[in-house]
Amino acid sequence: MKKIVSLLFAGMVSLAALAEQRMTIHSSTKGDVELSVFNYRDIQLADKMLVFEAKDTSVKTSSIKIQDVDSLTFNDPISSAFVQILFEGDTVEVVNPYKGVEVTVQGSNVNVVSKTDEYVTFYLKGTSLDGSLSITPSAKFALFIDNLILANMSGPAIKILEDFRANVIIADGSKNALVGLGDGVDYNAAFWSKTQLVFSPEVDADGVEIANGNKGTGYLGISSFAGHGIYSKDYVRVKTGELVISDVAGDGINTKDYFRMDGGSVKIQANGDAIDCNDHIFINAGKLSISSASDGVKALKCDSIIDILGGDVDITMTGKGAKALKNDSADVTIKNAKVRIVMNGGILREEGESSYVSAIKSEMNVRILDGADVDITCGSKTTGGKGINATLGIEIVNAKVVVEVDGLKDYEAESGGKVAGLKSDGNISIENSQVTIIAANLEESGVKAVNCANKEELFGKYTEQIER
Repeated sequence: MKKIVSLLFAGMVSLAALAEQRMTIHSSTKGDVELSVFNYRDIQLADKMLVFEAKDTSVKTSSIKIQDVDSLTFNDPISSAFVQILFEGDTVEVVNPYKGVEVTVQGSNVNVVSKTDEYVTFYLKGTSLDGSLSITPSAKFALFIDNLILANMSGPAIKILEDFRANVIIADGSKNALVGLGDGVDYNAAFWSKTQLVFSPEVDADGVEIANGNKGTGYLGISSFAGHGIYSKDYVRVKTGELVISDVAGDGINTKDYFRMDGGSVKIQANGDAIDCNDHIFINAGKLSISSASDGVKALKCDSIIDILGGDVDITMTGKGAKALKNDSADVTIKNAKVRIVMNGGILREEGESSYVSAIKSEMNVRILDGADVDITCGSKTTGGKGINATLGIEIVNAKVVVEVDGLKDYEAESGGKVAGLKSDGNISIENSQVTIIAANLEESGVKAVNCANKEELFGKYTEQIER
């Protein structure tokens, strides 16, 4: 078990507890102001002023006159209103100020049943290599994770059993890990939830960010050796934090609703699909990195729209028949975002069927618009591979697109099996864009830079290159 946890944290910085302190400036003339010390790079005395220089260079330096400061106090960040759950090996210490919240402990397994309508924050800290947390909420609540290492040898590290939104705050400067070692059947994830999971700064019950609160920018590693990394029967949304999901037997993130990313960073390495949703995928900001070596999987998969409207997406896949972006019943749109996709897997042949690698595959339209920067490489192993394959059509407007396809036609296929940089059964539209299609085997039969119904109309709107 210790070996498993050490592998999970390979390359991480020290896991020593980093208590986030808060400083309160007491002033009879200006009023008390509370702030997080972690948000500031320097606090100094200068010209009879107390000057605060933030770590974030975009935040304006603030100051207060020394004569207005009565005193300074430094406090532990744990509010007396929090339910504190402190894991200590085989035991757990609990501080519970709520009569309407029942917390029971058996060994290092904690069960919480809430019957209050109040917005409760559960503060989680410490280490247990054979523990778990189960929460049955009765209202929206928060999980405040601060240097927590929690591994469960028979199920999820954390599971949420009722449908009330959970705001998850990964404490600034903290290093955390959740490991699930269950059978992958009943609660098939390291972090299993019946409700919405929102990784966010400290917010109130209405989702409004708390002034001077924790920004939720810490690190959370998640591993699941018999299931998904994160599973939700509702949606998963990432506003902030650094999520690293690795050593996962199933999907990295699996939701029955949608996935949305508005900031932070998410890094996924999974044996199944990286992100698998029943509904749409929205990426508006932040950095998403995905690597996969599995056959037949998808990096981003959903039954509805895929919108990448900001941020930075980096996908590398080496599995046979893999798809980076895949949906069937709605459009794929990339706008004002940077997307890099590298594919290098061969043909996946199963039960007489052949599946070819595609960087972007949609039964509808693919739209690459305003400020998008898309770079796709399908390596030499991608026989029959496609860069962008959209059944209805491809639209590229005010964007930069580079697609490199290095594979050969699948000569064993009775039909199809051709290589193409851009492929559509409909039309391709290119306006005010820099589009380059590079093919190592462009002069070979069954290899095309562009394959669509209106190819003759696209003369001069894109560049074909042969590179060997």
